[in-house]
Amino acid sequence: MQIFFCIDYQDGQLRDLTLWNQLMPEEQVQVREFLDSLKQFNFGLFQRFPVFGPCLPQRLDHAWCAQLAESIDRPTTDVIQSLIRAVGIVPTSKAEAFLLHDIWGHHWQLMLTQFESDYALLTTCGEGLRAGETAYTDDGPLACRELFEWVTDAVKLDEAKARQFFHGEVRQRLGLLFTHLIGEMVADVAEFKFVWDCPQSADQLLSSSLFKAEPTKLDLSLADVDFLFLRVLQPLLEVHVSVLEEGELETELLADWAELGYPVDSLELRTSLKQAIVHLYQVFLQEYNRTYLPTMMGEMGLFTQMVSNLLYLQNAINSLYTDVTAQTDSGLPFQDLLIVFIGCYCSSDSFAEFWAIDDVLAGYFLPCWYHLQAVTTA
Repeated sequence: MQIFFCIDYQDGQLRDLTLWNQLMPEEQVQVREFLDSLKQFNFGLFQRFPVFGPCLPQRLDHAWCAQLAESIDRPTTDVIQSLIRAVGIVPTSKAEAFLLHDIWGHHWQLMLTQFESDYALLTTCGEGLRAGETAYTDDGPLACRELFEWVTDAVKLDEAKARQFFHGEVRQRLGLLFTHLIGEMVADVAEFKFVWDCPQSADQLLSSSLFKAEPTKLDLSLADVDFLFLRVLQPLLEVHVSVLEEGELETELLADWAELGYPVDSLELRTSLKQAIVHLYQVFLQEYNRTYLPTMMGEMGLFTQMVSNLLYLQNAINSLYTDVTAQTDSGLPFQDLLIVFIGCYCSSDSFAEFWAIDDVLAGYFLPCWYHLQAVTTA
């Protein structure tokens, strides 16, 4: 169900110089551009969970996909979706660093967790703010269009609602980030099973982590946090307002009001709307600086709490995975059940469950494990 192509390349070119030099200059340019594209990040990669590979629908032979779909009596779209999720490319020299992680670590998540829906939403996190964007707050859903009020041919921002919307939207976006953190973490643990089962061959498993002898990899998790934290929040913090043209948010709000019969053609109104949108982002930035600034200095904000909780969780998993319980020959796969439990538990509301999973392992997983063990050995 997964297809990996190992290509012997490094620094944007084939390592076999004889083969590389046989290529025409324009062919070398094409190969270099393709290889460089493999390391470029975009949110669209998350649509291709669990491989996050380079296979795009437009690059597929759709006639061949249709023929294959007909032979297995499935819609062509199913075949295309399966392929873009299944095909990966790795450099041959680093194959051992990727293949176990991707094959053992990620593919089961597609079938046994609800991560797929979160990754689909994560795909949209780089898009600009829309009028219909809805944050789920303590008082219920709140759409972005509800933050703006029409007051006698002018637009006013409801600051209280704006703050409420911001915190709700940030929690949703960070919940998607937590899904990715948990998904990568349990994939690391699944990869570690090779080291656990075959310690004599552990040196053959390449790793970029400093924690190769531990199930979880704190340094890789922190790198993911550092890379994605601001990226998922960026559309809430970057304002793009021009006096020469209207942005998507402006266009949608004006269309809403025009449909209600409000006069939306006056320059004064449109300028007022731009000011209200700038004001919105000022409120967002104030709340971001107050609560979500990604720093370990000063008061303990959410970022510090997130890193601390990640450390607690990884310590708990490391202890459980290597505990004597895991070495008992009961016929039950303790370590496999552990990572499946974590993946399933954290795949319905990752923002809420991320903070509690270490306590849940102690309060629910272990008692259930001992009960299961007692039942199966009775």
